[in-house]
Amino acid sequence: MGLVVDEKPASISLPIAQDEYDCTLGLTRKHGEFAPKRVLIVSKTTRLQYELHRLKLDISHAHDPAFLHRLKIRGTNFLELKRKHELQTSYIDSIVRELKKDNIEVKVATRADYTKDLALWGDLIISAGGDGTFLTAASKVRNGIPVIGINSDPVGSEGHLCLTGKLRIPPDEVVRQFLSGDFYWTQRQRIRVTITKAGESDSPPPVSSRSGKRSRESKACNFFSDDESEESEPPVEPMLALNEVFIGESHAARVSYYEVQIDDGPLLKQKSSGMTVCTGTGSTSWHYNINRLNEQTVGEIIDIMGSMGFKSNDEINDKVVEEICNRFNQQLIFEPSAHKMAFSVRDPVFNATFPKTVPRGFAKKIKVKSRCSHAHLVLDGSTSIPFNQGTEVVLELIPQDALQTFDGIVFAEKKYNEKECRWEGNGSQFLLVVIPLENATTTAALGLPMDSGACGLFYDPENTEHVVSLVISPDPVILTEEAFALRVKCVHSSSDIVLTLSAPSMDPIKLANVESMTVFGTGSDSPQLGIQLIEGHGLFGKSTNQSTIGQRLTLDVHLKDTSIYDLFVQNCVASDGNSNPDASINIMDADGCAVGLPRAVDVPVFSSAPQKNATKHIYVYIYGFQFSSSDYVQFECTVIPCVYECLKKQCQAGTSVSLAPQKFGLQRGAQLPPIKIQTTLKIINRNDK
Repeated sequence: MGLVVDEKPASISLPIAQDEYDCTLGLTRKHGEFAPKRVLIVSKTTRLQYELHRLKLDISHAHDPAFLHRLKIRGTNFLELKRKHELQTSYIDSIVRELKKDNIEVKVATRADYTKDLALWGDLIISAGGDGTFLTAASKVRNGIPVIGINSDPVGSEGHLCLTGKLRIPPDEVVRQFLSGDFYWTQRQRIRVTITKAGESDSPPPVSSRSGKRSRESKACNFFSDDESEESEPPVEPMLALNEVFIGESHAARVSYYEVQIDDGPLLKQKSSGMTVCTGTGSTSWHYNINRLNEQTVGEIIDIMGSMGFKSNDEINDKVVEEICNRFNQQLIFEPSAHKMAFSVRDPVFNATFPKTVPRGFAKKIKVKSRCSHAHLVLDGSTSIPFNQGTEVVLELIPQDALQTFDGIVFAEKKYNEKECRWEGNGSQFLLVVIPLENATTTAALGLPMDSGACGLFYDPENTEHVVSLVISPDPVILTEEAFALRVKCVHSSSDIVLTLSAPSMDPIKLANVESMTVFGTGSDSPQLGIQLIEGHGLFGKSTNQSTIGQRLTLDVHLKDTSIYDLFVQNCVASDGNSNPDASINIMDADGCAVGLPRAVDVPVFSSAPQKNATKHIYVYIYGFQFSSSDYVQFECTVIPCVYECLKKQCQAGTSVSLAPQKFGLQRGAQLPPIKIQTTLKIINRNDK
């Protein structure tokens, strides 16, 4: 028995189990808590370790007089270095103790002694440091081993790639949380970098204009800080980058000269200050800052348009300009799981010799041929590979290179609530979906409805086919635009079958109904509060109560009259409206900060600055999504009105003031009792819009 999908597009070969009664779709992993047996901890290199490493010393020489004297001459505070090193050591010890409570074997490595053999040793890798440490830990993973980041220094590191971000959560609590299974895996694509042709070994290095001496030959190296590096042998392929790859001359003032081919396009000559290629993970970093739009540029463009005779009016103010920048910049960011790369050409040279080309865009495969003299490929800002005259490289995304794998859910259409018809990925490479065939065959023989088999399996006796519709969602809780449906046929076959996946075309699952409502304050002395969903990102679209999955929306909470009141918004929750604990997600936390969720909720929260007592808005960008249990999404936010001005600002931790007395005398900053306001969104088919 084999499998086919009743659609066309791209083909993916999957293993199909042969069974007389079971039709097996090769996608899963068993349920249950994550129970690693061996864990490798990759610790960040502390500044003390780094200073010792420069002199080829280890930590046992930290109190050597010569070393201390060297630090003193440089004005470096040894006691501060020692304090931070001891904090990192204590942090690592806490993680180790918690892991050993579950009889887990643990090894600890620093960046200097982290090897690919160590990466293969464990069932799990934990990076204890910041984002740089996480990138280092991920750089040597080649076999699907999961990587978890814990930010050991929330003060000094953003921790975008870490579980805790900038939150100061004890490491033992973080470890206990994921050992208890209270987490979801995240898939992050990585760029595979393959050198397909080596450069000309006899090409002379460039001449320095200062001394007339030839510059030293390009060598592979690993960076330990912004100004120090250590020479190394070229890494074993495949080379993988989680954030981005930079291609260009090593000296910032030199022009990079190369030929580039985007996907199946022509090979074009190009001069620039270099080129970056990033994943969704890296789209918030270098790529974002290269291409981001600022208010000064937009303002100057609007002024030029005015001088050219284009009409502008009072509606184009600072708020509109800021909104334009926000919308443009938000489009630069894409999901870590997205199967695409974003390329950016820095300062491209356009003239009669080098015609205009697209300076940025998306691609799945990029080929670059070097015409440089002293250039490098730099992976994730840490590993540098020579890229000189004649060297050719291919950058591409390959599914098995992803840092994690399927972490979502598969369920039979209209059967989400039936446990035997729902299969969770939990971060595995394969998901095993098994539906008995004999029930459908038997019911058909008895004259019962043909779709009354297990999990809605339909039997077609004329063609001796079994058909079932499966919904595949990358998120186990909500359905977003990346969810899609497959119509799977089980047909007789003596060999493996090619499974063909159709383009995403997810329609809503209609299981429940919730009445839409919007609640406002009433009475002349009450704050006039409102909540609405707006089409598009920003405050300029139309109010709506329905959308398709993936449609851009803005959740807007507003105060109509700000002459007396201000507002603070917190604890916004989206649910299916049926008090189902498994169908609920946080959109805004107690501090009024957006809780980012890929494909559903963007960060940050925006706040408008009203003029002349006009309406004030607190809003967040979201995308149409759906819970598997309903085709309605209910949004509820807690709003705290304040007299004149809220002392606690939106998304800013701080001490809140007490509630205003019953007969309050308009004391500035006093809070009124919290008010909960709600609105409901209906998810509709794209064809119904």
